[in-house]
Amino acid sequence: MKKINKVAISSLAALMLTTSLANSQTTITGDMRIGMKATSSDNKGGSDTKFVKETQINFTNAGNLNFGGGKYVAGFSLEYDGNDTAFANAQHIENTYIDMLFGNTMVTFGNDHFKPANVLLSEIINGPHGVFNIVNEVGRVSTSTTAKGDQSIIRTVYDGEKGDGVGFGIGLRQTMPNVGAFSVNYIPNRGNDSLMNDTGSLNTAAAGSTFTSDPNSQISLGFRGNFGVKALDLHVGYNQRESDTPGQSAAAAKVTNTTVGIGYKFGNLAVGLDATDNQYNATGSDYKVRTLGLAYAVDKDLTVQYNHGRGNDSTAGSVKEKVHGVTIAQSLGPVGLTISAAKIDNSNGIAANDGKAVMANLGVRF
Repeated sequence: MKKINKVAISSLAALMLTTSLANSQTTITGDMRIGMKATSSDNKGGSDTKFVKETQINFTNAGNLNFGGGKYVAGFSLEYDGNDTAFANAQHIENTYIDMLFGNTMVTFGNDHFKPANVLLSEIINGPHGVFNIVNEVGRVSTSTTAKGDQSIIRTVYDGEKGDGVGFGIGLRQTMPNVGAFSVNYIPNRGNDSLMNDTGSLNTAAAGSTFTSDPNSQISLGFRGNFGVKALDLHVGYNQRESDTPGQSAAAAKVTNTTVGIGYKFGNLAVGLDATDNQYNATGSDYKVRTLGLAYAVDKDLTVQYNHGRGNDSTAGSVKEKVHGVTIAQSLGPVGLTISAAKIDNSNGIAANDGKAVMANLGVRF
């Protein structure tokens, strides 16, 4: 009898596994970028040239649920950038998620996946690798002096993902056909080492990790749609989070980001505009960033883009930061080539803290 039960149990387990595999599909994709970046700074009076590298592997599983006619998509990614030498947070929490879809409604759980406020429409062809990023640190100086700042105002806001920082949370997206999608995401504890292990007990970060701790929550709201106009792309986002310094008064604890973006296509020409305001009440900082992108598709393989951005810091003595740059994107079949060149004036709101940067990238998706 025991032998029969063992056979029955084994057969049932095999049947369940076969059924599960039949109703789901697992895919592995990835991308890789290798390039070179050269910067020069009027403040440093010199230049710096280095190779750049980014690689990422994505694991995805999708299938049907046996509840409500729903579907699911689950996945995680492993990202290794040029400076990743240990078990850093990029490999631990990169794009980790489970999405559950019921018609036009999606419920999602995870981190670095669902960010209602983090949309950038002015970098049309190059995403986070465009001109606003490559001039980010041209104002950096040696550790022996603090006369100049090292990060631009524009990247201070955009690198902060417009308030959608890291942390595991729960989100909801409701799509309205011919209108757009409304989204909300809630993170109870911002940061990475707020994670517990699989038994629910507190876990410490691995040696060499770059995990950060922040016991405060955040909520993000967003809308993205076109109201039935195919050439239109409209985005509105709002994010509010608690201060990075716990224990402050309610008024000082809030950090808010409000962003609006609009994109439109005229044949081969595309335009994108973004406006973002960041208020950090704990220090009284108020950042205002405005960026523009114009892209023209010369043919199916070649696209050129111009970007302009301005950043303003409410701090006394700050001057307006300005960025100008161009990007060329050329398809080489399975390999893509992008070249970006940019100039920044008054980086970090400091007068005459100027610089230039050029970066060329070869990219492959697989």
